[in-house]
Amino acid sequence: MSDTLVRTVPIKLDVGANAPALVETARRFNAAATWIARVCWDEGITNTNTAHHRVYGQTRADYGLGAQLAVCARAKAMEAIKAARKTGGDMCPAWRVDAAVRYDARTYRLLPLDGVSLNTVEGRVICRLLPGQRQRDMLLETSWRIGGADLVRRKGVWYLHLTQHKPAPEPDDATGYIGVDLGVARIATTDDGTIYDGAQVTAVRACIAYKALAAGLVVAYVDPRDTSRTCAACGHCARANRRDQSHFLCLRCGHEANADVNAARNIAARAGVNQPIVLPRAGLRLCMASTSRLL
Repeated sequence: MSDTLVRTVPIKLDVGANAPALVETARRFNAAATWIARVCWDEGITNTNTAHHRVYGQTRADYGLGAQLAVCARAKAMEAIKAARKTGGDMCPAWRVDAAVRYDARTYRLLPLDGVSLNTVEGRVICRLLPGQRQRDMLLETSWRIGGADLVRRKGVWYLHLTQHKPAPEPDDATGYIGVDLGVARIATTDDGTIYDGAQVTAVRACIAYKALAAGLVVAYVDPRDTSRTCAACGHCARANRRDQSHFLCLRCGHEANADVNAARNIAARAGVNQPIVLPRAGLRLCMASTSRLL
């Protein structure tokens, strides 16, 4: 388990007249990352330094990226390759031209009054962060340090996803252990005899089936395995796709969504390839995962 806690703070970005520069930067950056990934994948390059010497010069020459943006493109490609190989993937990562742009401490800088300076293929540009109260509170927590960032565009709206990190707290010395048995009828039973009943969960799961029956819907129970780490847009499965508890960002195609929404879409898609439990007047499908973890 990592001894560092990491979280992402997504903040809407007012780019003003800088949109063309950012669009072109994203296009070149992701084309470069895709090319780097293909070269390193085909040549079996896994070492970061080896990759740097192999692709750095050509990345700058062919894609017109500045020195540090070229380094960030290489880092994005190598991270995706390692994640794909770790999970047994057999397809080289690739990105759409409008996927996220990776920024590190040398390629962006936070400024006073919510300003942010971003490196682009046309030089530095100044944009304005538009944080809500929740994001502002997160940024003001002094225990968290700001690291890199991803520039993201969704449906014409720009966001800067700031990464924060801090050391995980040291666990207290254990003076004893609590045994917990997990189940379905009884969600949890502890070694002191406390029982947490699953009746409410079971009732809700059955509440759903009954209402589906009354509405003439079809209920399909599907296997939820890997639905939280699989991209609902392209099907790429990798643990690194799940950036944090709520943020899903596909390393291959750049698809971004709330992690739970992405998982729910995968569950809905799986209902189409599983044999549903058929109810009268079959119509729509209400999909439920057949494990107590999701309900």
